[in-house]
Amino acid sequence: MPWYYTTTFEVTGNTIDINHRVIYNLYRFQILSIKEDVAGLTLHDLANHTGSDASLDQARRWLGKCIDSHQDCGSDRDITFRPSRLLYLGSSDIRLHTSQDYPDDLRYMTLSHCWGRLQSTRLQQGNLDFFRRNAIPQEALPKTFRDAIRLARHLGADYLWIDRLCIIQDSLEDWQAESVMMGEVYRNSLCNIAATTALDSSEGCLYPRDPRMLQPTPLVDGFYLCNRTSLDHPYHLYTRAWVLQEILLAPRTLHCADSQLYWSCDGMRVSEEFSGGFTGWTPSMCNHPFHGSSKGFVEETLRAMIVQMRTADEDLIPSRRGPRPFTLVAYLHTQPFWSSAVRIWGQLVDIYTRTDLTFDTDRPMAIAGAADAFRPYLGDYR
Repeated sequence: MPWYYTTTFEVTGNTIDINHRVIYNLYRFQILSIKEDVAGLTLHDLANHTGSDASLDQARRWLGKCIDSHQDCGSDRDITFRPSRLLYLGSSDIRLHTSQDYPDDLRYMTLSHCWGRLQSTRLQQGNLDFFRRNAIPQEALPKTFRDAIRLARHLGADYLWIDRLCIIQDSLEDWQAESVMMGEVYRNSLCNIAATTALDSSEGCLYPRDPRMLQPTPLVDGFYLCNRTSLDHPYHLYTRAWVLQEILLAPRTLHCADSQLYWSCDGMRVSEEFSGGFTGWTPSMCNHPFHGSSKGFVEETLRAMIVQMRTADEDLIPSRRGPRPFTLVAYLHTQPFWSSAVRIWGQLVDIYTRTDLTFDTDRPMAIAGAADAFRPYLGDYR
């Protein structure tokens, strides 16, 4: 069992108590009964790195299946929307493009990540022209950005939006203009890449792993022993206020945890361990791939709210075949009733007020994109 030292201090008057002890990592396992959907489990060998060709190819298959089979995913995408700036990945070099450079059939991806305290390369007024005319030195980019570039390329995107490189960081005017558009940037993306585990941009999106810790172990009579450690982990990324609307508004998200890749969209929730999804599983297992409250996986919390509201309003809400919607926008399109919109907005705000921001002044802007999704139901907000 992995362990590490931790030291805590407690000051009482002029006395300091020092507590130095060994902390062990907790691993959580669960025995599952799989009666119908045995194919949902990945019983083949997993690679020893989430950045392996096998893992990235799996992510590409998820994206392809979603594009080909899920009518609701990205159905409200505005094909005319153009972010002010994007990173161009279509050549060996990385360059900064503006709207005049984009092709007519623009498809781009976005990144959700924790900034942390690392002072990495960023777009500033002094290097704006240089990044437009010259290649951005990839060796100067932090690992999270390099991994996101690799992922976007593997998934077939020529463009990627990263806040730190697409918003001028030392221009208040540019920040004010771009922050109000951030919801649209994520809503109209092809797919969002979430650096789930990384505490800052130096840690990356892709990690080595021990596949034996993930591999479901068959027991008897259709029972399997599955490792839930990564499923229940309270990932720091999902406590961030900006990330709340990024995850909820993006039509699809590839969640990059240190143990495996996860996928969520309107049509499916899958992972490398459970590559067949969860059709036929009991409702108690619908907390996969993540579980938590406002300090855990905020998207899953909202999903639980939606299920509860649907149950309460079953006499009012028309039935809808297929998987339950997995994005805020998709849900609102299936829920035209004002009273329910008011309730879910209130619950969303309750979650939001418990998330974290580096700058408290950002709080109105960090929910603006989600608020816009409620406009057809609740009118303008002040």
